[in-house]
Amino acid sequence: MSEAAAPSAAPAEEAKSRPRISAEVVAWEIVDGKAEGSSKSLFFSTDFAIFTIKIASSSDGYNSYRVKRRYRQFDTLHTTLRATYRGLPELPSKVSGKDDETRAAARKEGLTAYLRTILADPVVSKSDDLAIFLELHSSQELYGPTGSD
Repeated sequence: MSEAAAPSAAPAEEAKSRPRISAEVVAWEIVDGKAEGSSKSLFFSTDFAIFTIKIASSSDGYNSYRVKRRYRQFDTLHTTLRATYRGLPELPSKVSGKDDETRAAARKEGLTAYLRTILADPVVSKSDDLAIFLELHSSQELYGPTGSD
């Protein structure tokens, strides 16, 4: 899928020790941006969706944890990865429904497909940017010292 232009992958030793993982968007919620201190104009909606991602070891589905991310965090990850890797899948469209709930439900499946695709790539899956996004560094003890399958 990808050719590394100049990979920002983690140091070789750390990348080798990362377990094979799976990720799935398992839930989403609409958050009132005004309550969260959004500075958007009165003419635009300030509501946004937060997606809950379940990250699990591919070898042991019992070891898992969850992180929450906004769509714009996915977009930032995608932009960062595109600067280094070729052939990345596209993110689901930002505008895909008539209301926030319809858009969030449609994006949930698309974001899961996006994560599965980049995690299946042997080069991109070792990216530090992806590890930070999924908080893999803080989960090392969950998966043990080695992740070799």
